[in-house]
Amino acid sequence: MPDPRPITPEEHRAQIQAYEQEIDAYRTWARVLRRALEQGCKATLPGSVVQSREKSVSSFAEKAARRFKDHPDPVRQFTDLCGARVIVQTTEQVAAVRRFIEANFRVLERDDKVLRLSEREFGYRDLHFVVERLPSRDEALGIAPEERERIGLRRAEIQVRTWLQHAWADTLHDRIYKNKLTIPGAMKRTGNLLAALVEEGDRVLDALAGTIEASASSACTTPRARSCSASWRASTSAPPTAVNKVNDRNRPLVPPFQPLNLVSLYRRIRTRREAS
Repeated sequence: MPDPRPITPEEHRAQIQAYEQEIDAYRTWARVLRRALEQGCKATLPGSVVQSREKSVSSFAEKAARRFKDHPDPVRQFTDLCGARVIVQTTEQVAAVRRFIEANFRVLERDDKVLRLSEREFGYRDLHFVVERLPSRDEALGIAPEERERIGLRRAEIQVRTWLQHAWADTLHDRIYKNKLTIPGAMKRTGNLLAALVEEGDRVLDALAGTIEASASSACTTPRARSCSASWRASTSAPPTAVNKVNDRNRPLVPPFQPLNLVSLYRRIRTRREAS
């Protein structure tokens, strides 16, 4: 049950001291998580970027005071004391990373931000997971016994997004939606318009990249051509610790490529705005 009273200085100090006792374990978890995700992406997603961090003491202290009403025991209740982010090129690759995470970690929570948006809305579209170690996958992921003991069942958050989603979220999301100042409606509308362009851009990149990959794969008909285009081949034979981009060779990667039509996009946005 939420605690309606504000946190006292003594309680705040005790929470900070408790986290200081935990931070080394979360630092180890962040290092292991980054290594595992980089290992999974290395074979088939060479353009991906993996980031990880343990929450700093100062960040913990600020959030513990701000969220005390709903999280009176933040060391045990916060799920983002260790966090990782995977940034990839296309939404098809986001789905591949999702499969890797679900196969190699125990997923406690899954939050696809796209599902929160109605057909009239554009905005934040990351895929979020709360995970903990899956002991049966420790050896395959190269997690050493001493690391397993230190990490235990501590939780971590993982975000997966495309480069376009990252650019929008990193630049605008917090400035618009976590700003203590009142943001004018016109600025929010502009931010949503950019989110719509990002979403359409992701679709076009998916289609274009998929069409090129499919064409390259079909062109690799000779042993020499196949050896020169190894990066285009399916990852159906990849080990379970690698991100698998394609599950079925006979399934088209994406629908036929269609160029971006800004006029059509603008009309769809205007129709949604008028309908709302």
